[in-house]
Amino acid sequence: ASAYTLVVNIIAKKVIMDEDSVSDDEDEGTNDRTLMYYVNDGVYGSFNCILYDHAHCLPVLHKKPKPDEIMYPCSIWGPTCDGLDRIVEQCYLPDMQVGDWLVFENMGAYTVAASS
Repeated sequence: ASAYTLVVNIIAKKVIMDEDSVSDDEDEGTNDRTLMYYVNDGVYGSFNCILYDHAHCLPVLHKKPKPDEIMYPCSIWGPTCDGLDRIVEQCYLPDMQVGDWLVFENMGAYTVAASS
């Protein structure tokens, strides 16, 4: 059941360059990288539905991207540095920065209660 919409903050970002890429310029605008975003909540908190219910959560952007904005393959991780704290294995998002927000709609009714 949908109980609430969760908004999380990006607290860290890691850029993984494609080993076949010849460019050293990260801002060139090519899709030769994968992004890892770390957010301030994870599977040991509001996203416990991933562990207990095998839920698949996908983010919605807080701000609408520009029509020509490049979307990059990325994964989204919780704050613990635990390999199990993966929220999204793969999705496509623009190049976001620490401090930006991601929205997760239709979060389950018991995610907050089970995390406390």
